[in-house]
Amino acid sequence: MKYAVLFYTSVGIEPYTIDSRPKKFRLWSYLLFWANVINLSFVVLGEILYLGVALFDGRFIDAVTVMSYIGFVIVGMSKMFFIWWKKADLSKLVKELEHIYPTGKAEEEEYRLDSYLRSCSRISITYALLYSVLIWTFNLFSIMQFLVYEKWLKIRVVGQTLPYLMYLPWNGQENWSYYVLLFLQNFAGYSSATGQISTDLLLCALATQVVMHFDYLARLVENQELDDDWNRNSRFLARAVQYHQRILRLMDVLNDIFGIPLLLNFMVSTFVICFVGFQMTVGVPPDIMLKLSLFLFSSLSQVYLICHYGQMIADASSSLSISAYKQNWHNADIRYRRALVFFIARPQRTSYLQATIYMNVTKSTMTSLLQVSYKFFALLRTMYIKMEKLMNYASFFYTVVGIRPYTDGEESKMDRLRYRIVFWSNVINVCFVGLCESIYVYSAFKDNQILEAVTVMSYIGFIIVGMSKMFFIRWKKSAITELINELKDIYPRGSIQAERYNLPMYLGTCSRISLTYSLLYSVLIWTFNLFCIMEYWVYDKWLSIREVGKQLPYLMYIPWQWQDSWSYYPLLFSQNFAGCTSAAGQISTDLLLCAVASQLVMHFDFLSTSMERHEVSGDWKTDSRFLVDIVKYHERILRLSNTVNDIFGIPLLLNFMVSSFVICFVGFQMTVGVPPDIVVKLFLFLISSMSQVYLICHYGQLVADASHGFSVATYNQKWYNADVRYKRALVIIIARSQKVIFLKATIFLDITRTTMTDLLQISYKFFALLRTMYTQ
Repeated sequence: MKYAVLFYTSVGIEPYTIDSRPKKFRLWSYLLFWANVINLSFVVLGEILYLGVALFDGRFIDAVTVMSYIGFVIVGMSKMFFIWWKKADLSKLVKELEHIYPTGKAEEEEYRLDSYLRSCSRISITYALLYSVLIWTFNLFSIMQFLVYEKWLKIRVVGQTLPYLMYLPWNGQENWSYYVLLFLQNFAGYSSATGQISTDLLLCALATQVVMHFDYLARLVENQELDDDWNRNSRFLARAVQYHQRILRLMDVLNDIFGIPLLLNFMVSTFVICFVGFQMTVGVPPDIMLKLSLFLFSSLSQVYLICHYGQMIADASSSLSISAYKQNWHNADIRYRRALVFFIARPQRTSYLQATIYMNVTKSTMTSLLQVSYKFFALLRTMYIKMEKLMNYASFFYTVVGIRPYTDGEESKMDRLRYRIVFWSNVINVCFVGLCESIYVYSAFKDNQILEAVTVMSYIGFIIVGMSKMFFIRWKKSAITELINELKDIYPRGSIQAERYNLPMYLGTCSRISLTYSLLYSVLIWTFNLFCIMEYWVYDKWLSIREVGKQLPYLMYIPWQWQDSWSYYPLLFSQNFAGCTSAAGQISTDLLLCAVASQLVMHFDFLSTSMERHEVSGDWKTDSRFLVDIVKYHERILRLSNTVNDIFGIPLLLNFMVSSFVICFVGFQMTVGVPPDIVVKLFLFLISSMSQVYLICHYGQLVADASHGFSVATYNQKWYNADVRYKRALVIIIARSQKVIFLKATIFLDITRTTMTDLLQISYKFFALLRTMYTQ
């Protein structure tokens, strides 16, 4: 374990203490550790700020690049802190391993110690060198570019650039601060890499010893010569069982120490691999490609290293049952054979290296991680193709909350200014309320007030859904404008076309649903906003049956006494304002989706009606012209459907994810004995949340049914009277229309009415878990 200790020492961490190396307090190590932590925190804060600025300015490539850096820092810091936190447990583990470590030449040969030492040393040195080359390539890359391209070859001006992108509120070039920042970033990069190298090498060293003991026990059992002497055989079996139990206890301690860091490692590595792979596919220069290839290879090597040792532990633990079976037990006493059954049964329950309870680490884990990374990579690539031009456009504001979802003409400077003021006022206020509610949740959990925490989490979920929809519509304004213009081009004009498209029916249905839904949500939000005021006037002032006092509509953390001071009224206004903003963000986006989906359904239905009612003439030229027009119309509707999914996909996915928790939280509150008036309020909240989900699922089902109906209508046509070439062309049309078009929540979810059932099932599972936790 000398390599792991060496890297830990370089960042000021003493991972463990043992009898042969007692604890030493060194001021230098203490200062070095906290200097690393403070510097890493400063750099990652600058990177997070840069990420926000890049997303706001539409620099998507820069945003993805800095997210890979942030992920690298998160993995390194988490591993350092967990080892620092688990030092006592790690010291006990190392002491236990020291007690059973082979001593003397004879024992070392029996354990085959040299083989394990050579293997672990080779892997440790190779891995440490690989990561060291990686981090110093990144650290010195900007300097090498400056010296080679600008000073030596003089082929381009590079200037003084930093190795990592981060936000600086001043010009960090061409002055003394550049050298300070360069040192801090190099220091931070080295600290992150060292945190990962040291912990991974420590895990490899400990896992190698566990494998060595499993293998030794397996050979010991397999090579034991048995006879019919029960006393001698039983003593051997007892020693083997005790040795096995000791190794299993060591495995439990090992998983307890490394479980959470491994889980964080796999989660973050999934995105880092995705982000780095994405950068390599967007046309970067050859030198940057080389740097990214090294980053990708190092990240993959890290994951594979952990999975490789996880597989070795699993194989070594399960091989013990095979070795016991290979033993010459057929010469032993019947009692030994019966005892051996228990000994064989336990190793068949394989011991795994575990990333907490969620993941058993083997080589198949590597496959699963790469599959998830590729899914995110495919989603990111799909988003980037559309986003590349969309994020460069200025975003404006949506009706009531200061956003214009699409442009239909020139806007004056005064209009743009007014929309900006309204929008950012809403955003700042909602962020203030959401932050105070988040602090309240933390305080409630800390004080074991689960009911209050769950109540506020439902409010936070409501805000998240509303804000995400507002921002995504603002972000996708250009795409929405193109979509609306395309829909205007094919919208039925005049009374004759309106009748052919059955336009009044679709308008009437959409209007009724929109009016009902907006009224329901308006009643919901104003019930919540005014509930505390109504309680005060009815119970306190009018009926005088209980003292209510001045209350706010939503629970949130306020660090001063506000009930009897002037600040109550600004807080009441702020919360009402935030509630209206969140509700308006959801209502407006949902109604826009319904209006667009209604037009898609109308066009699909008109296409089906036109196809089914077409009278086949038998003349190939006449019929083929009809088919060409139909196919072009169908392709146009399919393109519109893809655009709709591109615009609304991510907001819908967030909506379904958050709504499953909101429905769970509201349902939970209704079952813990709240007063009848509160039950009415919560019931309205529950109905509104479920209505929102059902509305989206209903229109998703309409789109799916209408798109599939085109294939049925094509078959119902009198095609048997047509030319054989016409019939062959119909086969292609039917085949394409049988591939149903869905309203999609990105690539993860096709939205139909069954989605509603799935979401309620998930909500119920969380509800049952929450009830169980609350009861206990």
